[in-house]
Amino acid sequence: MDSLFEFIQSKMLIERLVGVGVYVLVLNFFYKKIRNADSASAVSKHLNKYIAVLAVMAFFYIPGPNTDIMRWKALSPLWMSCDFSYALKNFIISSDSPLSMLLLYLWRRIGIEGLLPMLCAVLFYSNVFYLLKCEANNKNNSNRGVAVLLLFIMSSGRFLEVIAGIRCMVSLSFVVRGVYDEYYRDKKFINALPLYFIGSLFHIASILPIGIRLICMLFEPKKSAVDLMIRAAEISCVIAAQVFFGSELIKRGLFLAKQYTTSDLYSNVWEYILASAGFIIVIYSVRYLYGSDPEQLKAHKNAVRYLLILSGFTLVCFNSYTIFHRFVVPVTLLAVPLMLNCFRISDKTESKKYIRNIVTISFAMMFLACARGDLSGYKFFLIS
Repeated sequence: MDSLFEFIQSKMLIERLVGVGVYVLVLNFFYKKIRNADSASAVSKHLNKYIAVLAVMAFFYIPGPNTDIMRWKALSPLWMSCDFSYALKNFIISSDSPLSMLLLYLWRRIGIEGLLPMLCAVLFYSNVFYLLKCEANNKNNSNRGVAVLLLFIMSSGRFLEVIAGIRCMVSLSFVVRGVYDEYYRDKKFINALPLYFIGSLFHIASILPIGIRLICMLFEPKKSAVDLMIRAAEISCVIAAQVFFGSELIKRGLFLAKQYTTSDLYSNVWEYILASAGFIIVIYSVRYLYGSDPEQLKAHKNAVRYLLILSGFTLVCFNSYTIFHRFVVPVTLLAVPLMLNCFRISDKTESKKYIRNIVTISFAMMFLACARGDLSGYKFFLIS
């Protein structure tokens, strides 16, 4: 019996069970609230409250010794021993993720442990839930569909990666929001540019989806010669800015890409399964929409083109855990509007097969994320 208690304590099973239990209960509460909401404004309010709760959960998170946030914390003696001007010149500006480094410096100087995970949770989920809020405002979408997609997004268990990994997920969320604004809210590239810029300053991983966006712009129809000139000027300015300001950033990105694809720096078979499940759902959704209402795909052909190119790159890098695991996130998030189209079609059928499949897979993903995925490491107290 003593050995059993020692095993439970060594694995922190009680702390982790309580942690994932709270995560699931909170998700279930807001899932029901959004499902039964009577208006788009009510959905938005519930999502804002959910962000606040996730921020509190992130603030009290106790990270494991091998998480990114703990590795950065180990550098705190360096941060604490120099003033801001020295850190800005020698650590922040020279970094390939200057905005992240700035936040890390301020975090260590302020000295509040939970502040950085909380900020990362607020930034990431504000960007992600922005998509759901916009879709909820679409009168063709039901709150039930938005609630199921919330379940799908949260069942992947990325919460821990957001609050412990600090940089990458936040970076990609800004790019996702910019791409969504362009393709589904008809905003101009120049309006999305600040989001792309912020994302690129958070982590070098955002360079790829931004680069794919620039490539896709070349194949998108222009309304007039003036539009063509404006588009060419926008692309030229971005490329020039990248060459002038970010040449070292691009070199660093190519170096890391080569390193990730030629060596298995880190891998987690359960997270591989979770990422693959999300990827399969996206392909299944596109295929379902193609077979049921191909006109919807034609109506969003530019968005679908971007999604397929990003999906193709992600699939090609399947053998690289680091790349595949990361880029499944923007792939699944940018599929949200297409999945809601599938919901509308499936809701009119007697069997509602598509909806049932998504819900079933989401629950399976949630169970796996809580039992064996990164999410299983969430805890906010320790039993000494």
